[in-house]
Amino acid sequence: DDLQCSSVDVEVQNSSADVGETSSTSTRNVRRKKNIRYFNDEFVNAVHSIFPDTPTTFRKAKMSPESKQWEQAMKEELESLHRESTWRLVPRTSDMFVVKSKWVFKIKCNEEGEISRFKARVVAMGFTQIYGVNYEDTYAPVLQASTRRLIFSLAADPEVTSIQADVETAFLQAKLDKVIHLEPPPGMDVPEGHVLFLHKAIYGLKQSPLLWYLTASSFFLSLGFKRCVSDVCLFILQSGEDVIILSIYVDDLTLSSKSKVLVNWVLAQTQKRFPVRDVKPLSWTVGIRVEKDGNNLQISQSAYIQVIFEKFICDDDEKKQRRVIPMAVDIVLHDATSDLLSRPTGVKLYQKLVGSLNYVAHASRPDVAFAVNALSRFLQKPRDIHMDAAKRVLIYLYTTRDLAINYFPSVANNLYSFCDASLVSKESDDGRSTTGYCIFYNNNIVAWRSCRQTTVSLSTMESELDAIATTLIALQHVRNVLSEIGVMIQTYTIYTDSLSAVKFLRASADVAKPRTRHLALRFHFIRSEVLSGLLVLAHVASKDQTADILTKPLPRSLFQSLREKYFHNL
Repeated sequence: DDLQCSSVDVEVQNSSADVGETSSTSTRNVRRKKNIRYFNDEFVNAVHSIFPDTPTTFRKAKMSPESKQWEQAMKEELESLHRESTWRLVPRTSDMFVVKSKWVFKIKCNEEGEISRFKARVVAMGFTQIYGVNYEDTYAPVLQASTRRLIFSLAADPEVTSIQADVETAFLQAKLDKVIHLEPPPGMDVPEGHVLFLHKAIYGLKQSPLLWYLTASSFFLSLGFKRCVSDVCLFILQSGEDVIILSIYVDDLTLSSKSKVLVNWVLAQTQKRFPVRDVKPLSWTVGIRVEKDGNNLQISQSAYIQVIFEKFICDDDEKKQRRVIPMAVDIVLHDATSDLLSRPTGVKLYQKLVGSLNYVAHASRPDVAFAVNALSRFLQKPRDIHMDAAKRVLIYLYTTRDLAINYFPSVANNLYSFCDASLVSKESDDGRSTTGYCIFYNNNIVAWRSCRQTTVSLSTMESELDAIATTLIALQHVRNVLSEIGVMIQTYTIYTDSLSAVKFLRASADVAKPRTRHLALRFHFIRSEVLSGLLVLAHVASKDQTADILTKPLPRSLFQSLREKYFHNL
């Protein structure tokens, strides 16, 4: 399921921390050999890697063995804030509400895992803000995962140039919409009785992500870009016959076009307005490694999987295990069984592990989507059986960490999906079925999902209809994004293995029979799409149902057979 939430600055979030090594020379050399820059979605969208020896307070930074580096980093941060005219000093008054501040320290790494710099940042403690007084709206959109994969599919064309860039101190480019006074950070030389009157949206403020998005959006619109309605983080600019696609994910920009001249012009204009760095061919975005070689573009997360494996798998015996499937076919995870057969496990540790697995499943590994969805149902009261199952998924990912999704150029211009539903799974205590779908554009996978249905189905046909409705909504979104890009899709196809659902939806009129008169109105909406000729509903044999891997644990042979269709686009 596409994740959309308020964008949080990657250097402020501390809820998903990477595990590194000590500060000794030998361990740092080991750490440099690994690519530990990754996207960890432990219930927030943030890209960062934090080492355990990184100071968490100003006092610890001053006492750190690397205090000189941290002092220099703090000096550079304050100089940068002064250059940006971020604040001015004002006398503190008795009726003044002052937001607290702190220092956040981070060791920055490049794509090779090498330490590139020490970074210190002044951050507002947003939790001390008061709604209606110094902030209101906070929601800021981020690029949807399906849109990102559509861009990958289009960028697979060898004629397309794809560039990535990072806007430095992005939030400071936005002006504040409220009067906010900030407590000076520790170590800053400020006259007694004075505070900072903010002019810019400093990191940590609740409204900063939204203000940055509005600032960036306004700028690109002024260049002639058109903002997509289907995904407001996607911008299209057409110049004659040339088209450029721009996507924004917080402060990360990606540009794709067949015209290098147009790409260079947009970059030049952007660099005039914002401090832009790390401009290079697309190779790394939100923790996903992107490799383009001729007529093939690959995405993978082997480095991220390596990191979380070392973080959560500590037992040497577990590290030696190999798993060929992520979840045992005969496993039962419902609460009643786990209460009888296992003990409670660490809630925080389990949540972090499942959160890490959730991003892998969401970003590049649809083969574990069902397993992660099942494990996510026990976040509040996990037990040993759930922890063991989660570690099994992680061991499987580590065993198959080199699997990559391939995107190939095509002129077919087809859009289709497989969808499936399991009527009632073994671990279901409430009778709800599981829906799974995968969407392909030009034979390249651009979206997938495994989720529980919101209602209880009274028959197999009804659960399949629910899955088709969910898939149709996702298909329409992908079609809308493509149409705004300039790719017109005349018809799209949903493949299902339910003959009864196909027969029901193809019927020109439905008599209110006892077995169907209770069906939800949205199922009749599917029929209207079929009758209009926009949606083609096709039957596929169960053995060829690609979405089956998203609805239930499968035997090894069938699982591996279906997995090939995701990672090799057979």
